[in-house]
Amino acid sequence: MTVQNQFLNSVARGAVIIAALASAPALAQSSNEQAAEQSGLEEIVVTATRRSESIQNVGLAVTSLNAADLAKSGVVNTQDIAAVVPNMSVNYGVGNVAFNIRGIGSNEFSTNLDSPVATQVDEVYISKVFMTGLFNFDIERVEVSNGPQGTLFGRNTTGGTVNIYTRKPASELGAGGTLEYGNYQRLRAEAYVNAPLAEGLNARVSGYHIHQGEGYYDNLTLGTDEGYERKWALRGQLSYETGPTQFLLSLHHGKDKSTLAPYEGVGIYTPESYAAFNPGGGFANIGLLTPCAPYLAGRVSPSDANCVRGNDGRYPGDADPYTSNGNQKHYADNRSTGGLFRIDHDLGGATLTSLSAYEYFRRDQSEVGDGSPDYGGTLLYWYTTMKQYTQELRLTSNGDGPWNYVVGAFYENDSLYDGDYLTFGSGPSPFLGGVKTSFRQKLDALAFFLHNNVELTPTLRLIAGARYNRERVEINGGNCFGTGSTGSGPSNRDRGEENPTSGCLAVLSTSDLVEGGNVRKDDNVSFKIGYEWRPETNAFDALLLYGNVATGFRSGGFSAVLADSQPAFTSLKPEEVTSYELGFKSELADRSFRLNGAVFHYVFKNGYLSVDTDTSIVPVTINAAKIKAFGAELSAVWAPAQGLQISASGGWTDAKIKSDLTSAGVSLYNNRPVNSPRFTFSTSADYTYPLSEGLKLNLNVNANARSTQYLETSNIPSTREPGYWLVNASIGLAEIDDRWSLTAYVNNLGNEEYRSYVNDLFSFGWTLNQYGLPRTYGLRATAKF
Repeated sequence: MTVQNQFLNSVARGAVIIAALASAPALAQSSNEQAAEQSGLEEIVVTATRRSESIQNVGLAVTSLNAADLAKSGVVNTQDIAAVVPNMSVNYGVGNVAFNIRGIGSNEFSTNLDSPVATQVDEVYISKVFMTGLFNFDIERVEVSNGPQGTLFGRNTTGGTVNIYTRKPASELGAGGTLEYGNYQRLRAEAYVNAPLAEGLNARVSGYHIHQGEGYYDNLTLGTDEGYERKWALRGQLSYETGPTQFLLSLHHGKDKSTLAPYEGVGIYTPESYAAFNPGGGFANIGLLTPCAPYLAGRVSPSDANCVRGNDGRYPGDADPYTSNGNQKHYADNRSTGGLFRIDHDLGGATLTSLSAYEYFRRDQSEVGDGSPDYGGTLLYWYTTMKQYTQELRLTSNGDGPWNYVVGAFYENDSLYDGDYLTFGSGPSPFLGGVKTSFRQKLDALAFFLHNNVELTPTLRLIAGARYNRERVEINGGNCFGTGSTGSGPSNRDRGEENPTSGCLAVLSTSDLVEGGNVRKDDNVSFKIGYEWRPETNAFDALLLYGNVATGFRSGGFSAVLADSQPAFTSLKPEEVTSYELGFKSELADRSFRLNGAVFHYVFKNGYLSVDTDTSIVPVTINAAKIKAFGAELSAVWAPAQGLQISASGGWTDAKIKSDLTSAGVSLYNNRPVNSPRFTFSTSADYTYPLSEGLKLNLNVNANARSTQYLETSNIPSTREPGYWLVNASIGLAEIDDRWSLTAYVNNLGNEEYRSYVNDLFSFGWTLNQYGLPRTYGLRATAKF
């Protein structure tokens, strides 16, 4: 039986098990003579087209999750969203959250590049992936839209958008909160207060705090633990409505002083070849280093004596992925400050919206770059500051007339400073001493957009839109390497001058860049054209058929972080994608059963790829000539009885690199992009059982699975992650109107061990792995007044 068939059979068995679990409450309901009480599915309202409408009326592949959905699905961080969205994956390494939708994603090492899957918080675009970690509280809903969204949501939406919407001030006095305590001594507290201050003037203050006393990982070298969360954030909002005009001011601030997940470092050389290499004698014999058989066959155990590390031949002796051996913790000292000011003015037939926003983020992190207790010189320090200002002005038609439109303009100004330091020890790395990066990047982006929805007949609508983007990116600074330093790096805040030259054996400056030097000027016209058809039929309660062709644009930029040579310090052309999609949305059985699906085909031009060269310090981002992806998605929701809801969704993506490129000497032709499993599947069963007039029981079990995927572009065996299942469950008591609840939960019930990030560094002599969270469980109490 093939691996693909095994995975499909596993999915089928898992679906049967969960359906069987769900049927038990249904039988209990029958015994209480409630089987006859049927209820249709609740309408889900989204703003995926910049206006509020039913998700079933939107000709897009959209997933919407409210706060209750997020809690039941075990979503505790932004990256967990991928578990419940078809054809979505996440790469979580170096403290960054990088989404992948339908084979479009990123795993770039450079902090100055933008993701092709855009994250927006309250419609404010967040340009860098490392800036998204402190927004996860007081959430109203999250919407994920698959496919290019440029005509509606702007920059860098070739893969799709993740839109996070927070709760807004209301006219009622109220307060509430959540208190959660779990294993690893993890305490999470969240609270809000909502108050009317005067006629039309309302305020809301919310915040959260996480303090985890015990990390998920035991550090055997330091005798302590790491990988614990310690963060907090506050948000204050003020809204005012007078006549046809509404104002909203929102300010936020937060800090993250967690320790990050450590690397599991595994050796990749045979003991014999390493002994012949003799690191004390320099690099004359580096060609004698030979990869060990387990490395060539697949994942290497850290305790495998047949594979030694590329430092002094030592290797960690513990095969437990939740132990670490580094001589320093991976710390974070990050902070985020920002706000938005929004004005909505009702003109009668249309609403004029102005949205001004400012975001500041400081990233201060460090990591042990080899996961070893011996290689003390291999330490990596990250220090980045990001200032972002955005302004959007748009006009949106009101009502349900034959012509609905959104027209507007968008401006963004970014200023990013990046100063990083990497030190090396005495192993076979060809980079003796340290490498220091220091540069500033400035961006100016201007766009104009138009999106139309035109009724051609009572059942047929034309969708047409376009967006013009013009961007200028300038980078100044450089890299200093071969400093001779093998000890700890300098303080992150004292990293040195903008264009480092002092004490350097060699310097690589942005002035050495090819293809126009250190300035890029790019413009692009993206478009979307499609249809929405609602045929009259007796077979469905509601049916929508849609199709579209769309193009997307990802900004050009520079691969700059820790570049050691000209090929690694490059100017990148914009990534462009053309998308073809057909889909349907339907409701049956008195609207108690919902079935939606889509098929798609993508063609990329100049797609971004992260590759390893024979001498690169870190993965280098390059342009690929072409990448293609085909796929399909299907989701179903069924409410067969009062209080019972069963859902399932699946995705298939066949994404391939169609360029004759190499990574670490390995051809990439026909390789799969990073984090692109062929199959994803998720299913959930919810049951609410009334125990009395004022009390109810809530039950949930959900699971998600993905097939084999590769965590590096090279697709070599050591970066192959086999398919796996994650199962979560919860049981709780609640007041009938949800004024309070007490829930016991468990996530990753089977304690599945799976890697979320891999960095294969053959020239250094090791592979670095990071793992997803182990089994977690706890109690969650909520109350509102």
